[in-house]
Amino acid sequence: MTFASDSLNKSLMRYQVYILAAITVIPVLLEIYCLSVGITTVFPHLFYIPIIAAAYLYPRRGVPFAFGLGIIYFVILVLMGYQDGNILTSAVVRVVVFIGIAAVVSYLAYQLKTEALEYRTLFESTGTATLVIDEDGFIISANDEMEKISGYSNVEVVGKRKWTEFVAPEDLEKMEEYNRMRRSGDLTAPTNYESSFMGKGDRRVDAYLTVAMIPETAKSIVSLMDITALKKAENELRVSDLWFRTVWNNIQAGIVVVDADTHIIVNVNRAAAEIIGYPEEQMKGNVCHKFICPAEVGKCPISDLGQNIDSSERIVINSRGEEVPVLKSVTRMVVDEHEYFVENFVDIRDLKEAENELLAYITEASLRIKNPAELIRDSMADILSQIGEGDTSPEHIKTQIKIQIKNTDKVVDNLRELDRAIAEHRKEIPDEFRKFLSR
Repeated sequence: MTFASDSLNKSLMRYQVYILAAITVIPVLLEIYCLSVGITTVFPHLFYIPIIAAAYLYPRRGVPFAFGLGIIYFVILVLMGYQDGNILTSAVVRVVVFIGIAAVVSYLAYQLKTEALEYRTLFESTGTATLVIDEDGFIISANDEMEKISGYSNVEVVGKRKWTEFVAPEDLEKMEEYNRMRRSGDLTAPTNYESSFMGKGDRRVDAYLTVAMIPETAKSIVSLMDITALKKAENELRVSDLWFRTVWNNIQAGIVVVDADTHIIVNVNRAAAEIIGYPEEQMKGNVCHKFICPAEVGKCPISDLGQNIDSSERIVINSRGEEVPVLKSVTRMVVDEHEYFVENFVDIRDLKEAENELLAYITEASLRIKNPAELIRDSMADILSQIGEGDTSPEHIKTQIKIQIKNTDKVVDNLRELDRAIAEHRKEIPDEFRKFLSR
């Protein structure tokens, strides 16, 4: 932690021994002088100054120092010829007072320095950048975390820069207003809020601030936590959630998440709700057997019967009690050590209808082709037999072949008629193929 007066404090610490020695020698010399001219009542009070100074600067040595100085005072008094009982008694009492004052000051100084050390340790170990700001807005104290966030050394900041220099331009007006409210005693001023923090160069940090006034002073203390990574993660999570929600709500496949233990529906997307015919909220929190599975309780194909469902044709029950054919897959998912089933299915009613119509088409086409083709086959076999016997004229054979060609044309016309009917009925057939079928 750096203070604005650090350099002064360090200078004083470097010379404090000499200063203490000087203020100790002065009372001793004054004692000798005063006793030499017969003064015995004023100078002893000067000994309090070095005693208090020593006890404050060196709490563990304050009492020994006071005892030693008291002995010097007493010895000089005796050597100067003041051996009267009353004077010596007063001197002994004064020495005891020296020691008592030193003991009290040493105790208070020790407590004060211990608290200061605790404060310094706390100030440096919070894990957040911490600042103390004076009434004029100057930073008068900053911990090492401030240096990491700002990019400025504490020497460059403490006592030289105002806190406003680190506030992003778009947040400056708001921060100044909060500061004004706080210093005017307005309790509605927020103590916690987010702001952008500007560091050296192009450094910009998203920060979470905690600000409070120091009681009975015009100073404020600011704790600043770097939440840039958190904000980035929140934004990535928001974007990811947006992607997920967009896909979840617009994918054509129905998706239902079911608790593997209770078979209760945890979540359901829009497509699943449309296929089944119930609102999403009505399905959530209910057992899946009531909505998407015709199996009875205790006979779940996955959890109870151990089946693997992967692109399998299954049945779901819609709101009208109808069986809806679907192509279904089920995947197991574990979240926070709890298992879920992710069921996804596609409504294949149109596909099944198309399959049925294709089967009908094939059946119809078979009927329209089979009998005429058999007649043509028999007729051609008869013509071939007649040719083999040699008793049929070429003209007769030509006539028979022409008849079979016409029969074949009728078969082709039947198929074309069937194609046209299909082309007109099936809306999903592409226009190009519809034209081909309609020829």
